[in-house]
Amino acid sequence: MQRTGDIATVCREHLFTEKIIITAHAGGGRQLRERCMLDGTPWLNLHALSVEGLARRILGERHPYCRGRLTEGEALRMLGEICATELDPTSRYAPMRGNRGFHRALLHEFEECRLAALDPAALPLRHFGDAAKAKDVRRLAAAFAGSCRRRGQATRAELITEALRTAGERMSPEGMSCERILLVESGVLALLPAVERRLLEESGDIVVLAPADDTLRQLHFRRAQRVEWEIRAAFRAAAAGTGWEDAEIVLLREDMLPLVYELSRQLDIPSTFDPGVPLHYSKAARTVTAYLRWISTDFHTAHLVRMMYDGVPDFSQWKSSGVRGGRLSCAAMLRETAIGRGRERCLLRVDARIRELEERVASADTDDGTEKQLHEYRANRAWIARLLETTPATDGQGCLSLHAVAEGLRVLVTEMSRDKFPGEQQALEEMAALFEEYRRGVDLRADPAAIAGIINEDIHGITFPLVLQEPGTEPLRVTTPQPGHLHISLATRGGYSGRERTFILGAGAETLPRSTAQNPVLLDDERRSINDAAESDLPLAEEQPSRSVRAFEGLLGRLRGEVYLSW
Repeated sequence: MQRTGDIATVCREHLFTEKIIITAHAGGGRQLRERCMLDGTPWLNLHALSVEGLARRILGERHPYCRGRLTEGEALRMLGEICATELDPTSRYAPMRGNRGFHRALLHEFEECRLAALDPAALPLRHFGDAAKAKDVRRLAAAFAGSCRRRGQATRAELITEALRTAGERMSPEGMSCERILLVESGVLALLPAVERRLLEESGDIVVLAPADDTLRQLHFRRAQRVEWEIRAAFRAAAAGTGWEDAEIVLLREDMLPLVYELSRQLDIPSTFDPGVPLHYSKAARTVTAYLRWISTDFHTAHLVRMMYDGVPDFSQWKSSGVRGGRLSCAAMLRETAIGRGRERCLLRVDARIRELEERVASADTDDGTEKQLHEYRANRAWIARLLETTPATDGQGCLSLHAVAEGLRVLVTEMSRDKFPGEQQALEEMAALFEEYRRGVDLRADPAAIAGIINEDIHGITFPLVLQEPGTEPLRVTTPQPGHLHISLATRGGYSGRERTFILGAGAETLPRSTAQNPVLLDDERRSINDAAESDLPLAEEQPSRSVRAFEGLLGRLRGEVYLSW
């Protein structure tokens, strides 16, 4: 059953009934719930979940699919292993076996088919433009599904599909769903895939939230010459209001988030970020990035020097006669020794420099500081020796194991780095969690540059909760709006805070209506043929612009007060 209403009315009329606000990300629903609390709306039994969160609620967190939920990174690594074993040299996809973009296209095709209630491993051959391609795609999909079953893991689509099956089994004999009310934004149901839409319909009574009155907001339009100026103009306008906590910045482009974070730090603007702070801006990430460049460039020492300046290596445990090493003295030592490239040259050149210092100390009549430098270099040498010890060597084909590299990186961030800078403890924890995920998942063997590329790509896709406070105080681990802070969000997460001034940045041909490319694994013509035959709703690339516009209209429908749009 569906009806239209608002949160306050539903909460008053169904005080003791379970009510769930369904949004694309649960954080938006939590902000709406918080607004209900501040407005005095009775919020007993009011929860906020995404569609996946609802699926977890139905299955229970102890369900194997919930415990074994595959992240996108894990799924891509699994597909990389499958492509390497399933695609022989004669396959049309053989040149792309190690291409991560191809793995991502396969994953998206698999997920889209499952969410359209289709089996990607059983798609009829007649719907494909090329029979050889069809056989490869079906074989890879079957191998991926089989690998997930053997490992007891599930993708997001599989988890939601299982929740739909479970919800159907739990329906009463009369066909009525359980006593639960789902509060869904206007227009969201039309954007959901078939399986997600059916899950909502079978999980409770749906109340479509009425959009805000257009008269409650006033639109203003601005043009920007450059992205940086667009961001700075929004900061100036936000500062000119009644307070930071009265404003929200919504980004239509995800690639703007790092620049917004960088500028907010530079200008010392108190800010909260949803979905969080880009991990690759942390010193912990710079430490790892420098390490990966080091091992993928035949151990070029310039990258170790860069690590000493940009990263957070910790020398406190490495001492010689009570003198410990340090980042700056280690950088100086590495420059002086002129190591260049080559793993075997690292300690050879450092040892040669240490012997020179030992001879100077032995022949010197007075202490000119050389002895302290000698002990610093010995301590620094011990740190580098430990780094080399934990760094795996390539095999006969010049390949590294992802598991072995992950273990080396785990030692680097947990035992050989420090967390003295604001937010670095959280960043190091995020890094350690990523490397543990690698060690638990599928192992890959590839050349150092390919391994480094995979890890760097994953790091650039991670954000973590961080709100910097006054100097000397602990950062907050939150992504929700906070008093006294400007709130910055991505489009799918924006507009829920209820603030009176909203700045929407990044509009352009790439975002509105949005330019898209077809998925090369399953082209639009092939999808149309499948949709016509199976009465399914596989998404088409040509439909994405209109879907993007509807999502943008949904964003506008959440806003009130002054809305500034720039492009």
